Amino acid sequence: MQCDDGTGAVDAASAAVAVEAWVSDDERVAQAFIAALEKSDGAPAVDGMEPLQDMPTSLLPVEALADHVGPGIAAAAADMPDGASAIFARRGRWLVIRVNDREFATESDLASIRNRVLLDYRRHLADRALEAYLDDLRQRADVVVRKP
Repeated sequence: MQCDDGTGAVDAASAAVAVEAWVSDDERVAQAFIAALEKSDGAPAVDGMEPLQDMPTSLLPVEALADHVGPGIAAAAADMPDGASAIFARRGRWLVIRVNDREFATESDLASIRNRVLLDYRRHLADRALEAYLDDLRQRADVVVRKP
């Protein structure tokens, strides 16, 4: 996964990915399916491969995709290029995933707001330190008021 380190790279977890997914109980069938898938634009007809039930084909956030295929496969799909296919083993079955489209979320540049955030944070720390100091003085002080 990529992370935003100020260089403009965006965390893949914030991506939206459109995938197609098929499932099989047999690894050889999945291997034959992915080989046929790479040679054609559409989904080839291979006995033993079925589309994954209730799988949306529209752009989904990676977190939502994880609900359908698991977090590891969703993270891998987010890192795959458009048009790429891969086979994954999950719960004793074989999943073939093809990435049709992906989109990254935009994040604000930290440098543009860095000074304001630091100033607010430092002001907050100073206020807390002052409150603690004044509370301590109130507890230790034995104030006596004398009338003239």
